[in-house]
Amino acid sequence: MTPVRQKGEEELAFIWRACEQREELGWTWPELAEFLNDTLGHQLTECSYRKTYQAAKAYYEKVFSKMQARDVTEALRERRIELAKEKQRLRDERTQYGQYIRQEARLEQKLSYLEEIIQSRGEKILPAAFFDCEKIGGTTEKELLVLLSDWHIGLNFHNDYGQYNTDIAVERLRELFWEIKQLQEAHGYEVCHVAILGDMISGGIHQSLRVTESENLIEQIQSASEMLAGFIGQLCRLFVKVDAVSVAGNHTRLDPNKDKAIKSERYDDLIAWYVKAALGHVQNFKMLPSIDNSLATMEICGKRYAFVHGDNDVITQNGMGKLAFMLGEIPYAVCVGHKHFPMYTEVNDVKVLQGGSLCGSGDDYTVSKRLTGDPCQCLAVCSKEGVKEFIPVYLA
Repeated sequence: MTPVRQKGEEELAFIWRACEQREELGWTWPELAEFLNDTLGHQLTECSYRKTYQAAKAYYEKVFSKMQARDVTEALRERRIELAKEKQRLRDERTQYGQYIRQEARLEQKLSYLEEIIQSRGEKILPAAFFDCEKIGGTTEKELLVLLSDWHIGLNFHNDYGQYNTDIAVERLRELFWEIKQLQEAHGYEVCHVAILGDMISGGIHQSLRVTESENLIEQIQSASEMLAGFIGQLCRLFVKVDAVSVAGNHTRLDPNKDKAIKSERYDDLIAWYVKAALGHVQNFKMLPSIDNSLATMEICGKRYAFVHGDNDVITQNGMGKLAFMLGEIPYAVCVGHKHFPMYTEVNDVKVLQGGSLCGSGDDYTVSKRLTGDPCQCLAVCSKEGVKEFIPVYLA
């Protein structure tokens, strides 16, 4: 096909294109020169076209073709480097994923083994025969709710404001158990609900708390877990049925910085897990699941009770409204801890039961903040009408 000059095409570009197509068209140089002269209005010889084209082509091949080849070679080299990097990243990711899977498998194996040890220890300390005592029954119309809050196991202080250590905590729990036993014997309650409201250990979120701690974090978890399992185990001897829920506190977060701490990572979860494992052989005990580790609910005598620690929820109309929206329903009552003093109040027809603390006040943190309060844990007698009696049990 005869070359046609395109609109806006430079003359030299057209001559170059025609020369490139000469052999394809089967033209001799004189024939091409005649065509170009007729098209462009020139009177040049075939030699002028031929030599100019051949010189330009030789220059292009020596200079531009080599530069283009180098560019292609460099691009290929960079591409090979990128591919090699990507392959290495994939190998590293596969290696890391394999390590993660192995670590998770080992962790699950260790947790299963640890759970077996805890169960075995629980069966030795609290054998099945331990619970085979004659339970005093009599009424199913009323049930007992036990609020266990803010034990802060690990604190150690003795001053004009109070005293506390793990041994004192054990004695106070014995006193609390005796009060519960007297109530049960007097009224014959068959069902006992236990609410574990968080901060069972002192943790380490405040430097002032660390100064007054007699146990490291591992020892705190171990002590609190064994004390809680033993206390609930004793309750299982008194009542026909015992169930429990657990929520985490603020002192047990892994990171002392509240803004950096992950909500789902709390040492309280380990304590609840220990109790569930240690009392797994007890027929009349059940650890109920929580919505998450900051919120749980339980049905008591046909009414819905909600349980929180209290650091995320304020006892106001707005606070109770937010909690109700989160639950998707308005609970009959909300049980909290955190404030270290007992209280029974009502917010927009929602009953609020606030538990006390086992440690009271007297550590550096409470003294510096001018926070006072006597050691106390709380009980509530419940019926289908609701809370019949709220009982703060003050402890020596």
